[in-house]
Amino acid sequence: MRNFDQKMVEMESIAYAILLRPEWFSYLDDEIARQNLIAWLVQINHRKMPQTNWLWFRVLVNLALYRVLGVPLSELKEDIDDSLYALDKLYLGQGWSSDGAWSDERKQADY
Repeated sequence: MRNFDQKMVEMESIAYAILLRPEWFSYLDDEIARQNLIAWLVQINHRKMPQTNWLWFRVLVNLALYRVLGVPLSELKEDIDDSLYALDKLYLGQGWSSDGAWSDERKQADY
């Protein structure tokens, strides 16, 4: 995986599926398969990503790593906290969040 890689978007979808239906991932009982998935997903913490709603992808991937795949929270907490801190700075109020830096030239928001 590279910095700003589109794979980060797909990682979030996989993480969401793991969180929603961990039983569908019964192959994760195989320790080698589980470790390979962990190694692939944890890359999201070691690459640069847009400072936009993509930061939610990092949060959800780390949640799956912790809650389902058993990675210790202490190994993930700094990346989760940093992402949530950056996301909080994007909050515009009344449920709206900017999708990146808010300026006269760029006014894109998510609800």
